[in-house]
Amino acid sequence: FCRVVRLLLEQVPEIKRLRFGSLDPAPLKDDFIDLVRDFPAIMPYFHFSIQSGDDTVLRRMGRRHKRQDVLNLIKALKKVRPNATFGADLITGFPGETDAQFQNTLDLVKKGNITHLHVFPYSERPGTAAVKLKPVVPVSTRKRRAKILRDLGQELTRKLYQNTLDQKATILVESDEKGWTENYLPVILNPKAEQGAIVERIIKGYDENGLVG
Repeated sequence: FCRVVRLLLEQVPEIKRLRFGSLDPAPLKDDFIDLVRDFPAIMPYFHFSIQSGDDTVLRRMGRRHKRQDVLNLIKALKKVRPNATFGADLITGFPGETDAQFQNTLDLVKKGNITHLHVFPYSERPGTAAVKLKPVVPVSTRKRRAKILRDLGQELTRKLYQNTLDQKATILVESDEKGWTENYLPVILNPKAEQGAIVERIIKGYDENGLVG
């Protein structure tokens, strides 16, 4: 993976922005950190398929990483890209998940300052190994935990928005009135800009639609 991306960016220097999504943390080692360090075209936003912040739950899921692996990865990326921000896919109410184990997920999100959360209450899928696992977490508990996580994500995102106020942002224009910062934050553009352009704006506020630049 890293060798292919490095080759691509070396041979096609015209690429101005490359963003990764839903990365499995397990195989991301030093070569990935070196890649991010060496190529500014790699955007400083990284979205990981974490699923849980508890090692027991991760083991029951069959995941190859542990919570500390995620924190170590975030720390290493912040070292080479101090402005890096992070997102995560998370599941609540996986069979057997206790309140304490769910709390470990909350703690991981806080410690890692993971602001972009894609949260899904666990749902049974016929034919999967998880269907046979016990005890089953009540659906109401799954949904309640999902809401708690989403609320935490929104709180952390608001703090991130606040930290961008009066700062200059480099924005890729998606439409004439909307774009995305390097950290994958939505920006409403005033005045508008040409689609596909990369522009600089000062962030002067934010609302439910994102930042205002």
